[in-house]
Amino acid sequence: MKVRISEGHLRVRCTSQDIEDLSNSKRVAAGLSLPNVTRLEFILFTGVTESVTHSDHRYEIVIPEDQLKLIVSGATMGVSFTFQMQLEKLLLTIEKDLGRK
Repeated sequence: MKVRISEGHLRVRCTSQDIEDLSNSKRVAAGLSLPNVTRLEFILFTGVTESVTHSDHRYEIVIPEDQLKLIVSGATMGVSFTFQMQLEKLLLTIEKDLGRK
């Protein structure tokens, strides 16, 4: 799983293995250790409704199972959701990365 952060946009690109793991109700994670900061982690898993929550340098991202099925079937390469956060909107995009297995 790769995570890209830009102004107001969180983009998650999943490998074929990540998609398979998510289909089997497993969590997929990516992280980064930064100087003077506890490890920054992004955890993706399936649920009923989309959400993004955070606590102590850990971001949990939920992709609805019905949306994941669209990616698995090939009906779409990704899904996007918009969340109204405290100060601004956040666009979350979850995509299948064709270039990585």
